[in-house]
Amino acid sequence: TDLHNVYGLPHFFLSLPLPSAPGGQGAAPRLPLDAWYRGMGWATLRNGWDKDATMLAIRSGFTWNDNHADAGSFILFDRGQPLLIDSGNSSYAAPEYDAYYRQSVAHNVVTFNGGAEPKEDTYLGSQLPGKIPLMMDGAGIKYVLADATGPTSANFSRNFRHVLWIDDVILIGRLLDEMKRRD
Repeated sequence: TDLHNVYGLPHFFLSLPLPSAPGGQGAAPRLPLDAWYRGMGWATLRNGWDKDATMLAIRSGFTWNDNHADAGSFILFDRGQPLLIDSGNSSYAAPEYDAYYRQSVAHNVVTFNGGAEPKEDTYLGSQLPGKIPLMMDGAGIKYVLADATGPTSANFSRNFRHVLWIDDVILIGRLLDEMKRRD
């Protein structure tokens, strides 16, 4: 088996063959359940490696080129099924790819007056990248702080997404202050 079969999102994860016993169906890898990719602004949390596991991934990194305007977005799978995911995808050549799928409105991010990250950041790059400055896992509690303030600073003076996972309960919250627009 591989991560594509487990979670069905080959574009989000690398395909990783799992070890198997001779003649067996495969075994869960002895890998950490959580990963913190500080340089990319990604974190993944899971409760196991089996097909029925729960997995949450959150992103708050740099926006440019193939990286969409989705700082603070997340996906959630439970029992191998998608619960909260991106809006989908399209061909790079399709007009809706740039007009919709790469923009903040296509992702589960907080918007203010219809805006989050500036549309031009997907071409020019965000001057202030998002980040995941804090992640912890201990004593049955998992926590991630995703700071999307940088890429969304045109609309928010603070934009934090919090993930708290205790036993079988996952809480996803936000703290933000929208900017007062001058007309």
